[in-house]
Amino acid sequence: ALRLDISVKTVEFHITRSLKQLRVQLKDYQFLWSFL
Repeated sequence: ALRLDISVKTVEFHITRSLKQLRVQLKDYQFLWSFL
């Protein structure tokens, strides 16, 4: 955050958003795995 000259809150927000999107995408795969 310091190197990019942005606030820590901004970084936390983006990380949280990315993790949420990842979780949603992984749910789809979990659904597929249950068929195997």
